[in-house]
Amino acid sequence: VKLIRINCKNKIQVFVPDRKTPTKLHVSFKGPRDSVFDGGIYHAVLDLAGFPNQGPIIQIPHLNGGYIPNTNLCIVKITRGHDDEFQKGISLETAIEGLAIMMIADPQTGGGTGRIVNQSNVQQIKQWAIDSRSFTCSCGAKHADLLNQFYTKIECYDPFDNLP
Repeated sequence: VKLIRINCKNKIQVFVPDRKTPTKLHVSFKGPRDSVFDGGIYHAVLDLAGFPNQGPIIQIPHLNGGYIPNTNLCIVKITRGHDDEFQKGISLETAIEGLAIMMIADPQTGGGTGRIVNQSNVQQIKQWAIDSRSFTCSCGAKHADLLNQFYTKIECYDPFDNLP
């Protein structure tokens, strides 16, 4: 968590809502650039019990167009659900980047549990991206406060820099 906060403070924000259960994290991350999710800030809830030997359980608690809200997501090699295929040693930063990348992945890569493959309602997804900027979570994440931090400074590696 400290490394994410230090290395990616302008891309990923980490919240520990209850210090008694430090394996439950909330993270906010910016939407993939040049996509219908661009300009949005997305929030994920991670349950790290068993990590790094098991994948995290990840949910997105708000409407977003990429994932079904409040559903345990299944992303091969990243999340729990296919423990035999989980990539041990994956960093939390990489898991979060994978979560963002899968939002725009080609539908032929498969849906996976919780992933919305049919993203044909572009206007609705763009509206959810706008709405995500004002999302406030019970953990203390206020996306309106993160907006300038995420979109005025880009000092951290952005996985979308090398995409065509």
